[in-house]
Amino acid sequence: MHDGAFALTRRQGPEAMLVALGAGTDVDGPDPGDLEPGALEEVVAAFPRLKFKAQFTALLVAHCERKPASQRATWLEGLCRAHAPHPTPDNAVEQEIATAAFAE
Repeated sequence: MHDGAFALTRRQGPEAMLVALGAGTDVDGPDPGDLEPGALEEVVAAFPRLKFKAQFTALLVAHCERKPASQRATWLEGLCRAHAPHPTPDNAVEQEIATAAFAE
């Protein structure tokens, strides 16, 4: 339900979409043009991210390590494969988090 691209999220109504858009923005940063100039810096100054990128990535990797077989056919599949005991390179999710438009 944290992805606004899923039809199920859209059918759940405006509250579900608000959560999806907020969660997506926390991870990927805002879409270009969604905010006025300086607004992102103002929000981050009021609500510091506290090393969100590193901590969120660590939580995802720990989840993959705890449940390696449970992430097939989900958005975590590539990240889990990249951090498996015998990894195969596919860390698009990790790169997406690392390159989000936040200066942390």
